[in-house]
Amino acid sequence: MEPVTGAHSCVTDSLQTIEEHIISKFPAVVIDTEGVAYPVEFINPRPALVELQKIVGGLIQFVDLPDYCGAHKTMVINEEGKLCGLPLNRRGTRIANGNVAIFEGDSIVGNILIVDRALLEDEEEEDDLQGDTTTPPQP
Repeated sequence: MEPVTGAHSCVTDSLQTIEEHIISKFPAVVIDTEGVAYPVEFINPRPALVELQKIVGGLIQFVDLPDYCGAHKTMVINEEGKLCGLPLNRRGTRIANGNVAIFEGDSIVGNILIVDRALLEDEEEEDDLQGDTTTPPQP
């Protein structure tokens, strides 16, 4: 009996479609190192630093995904994950590579959080990013 060719890519494509559906539907999704994706909710509308650190298991680093699933997303990863020997996150690596967010051959390790960029910005940061539109006080 001949092996079925292309079956692996079909399964991979189906998983990617499911993952993209979950990520586009929820503002914050964890993807663990086993490849399981699940939505998370935060205590406040904007996640606190300690909440982000708890999800990734340490210090955080942002990986920008400007147009992932039709929205501006940010991947939150453990900044010291490789130094700590965290396991490879294949889905996270694939997402980052697909968005040219990491160098070729680099990888993402540990649990990750993919979150709408707007949840990580406060109004002051948004003003800073758009430029100061206020007039400085006159002497």
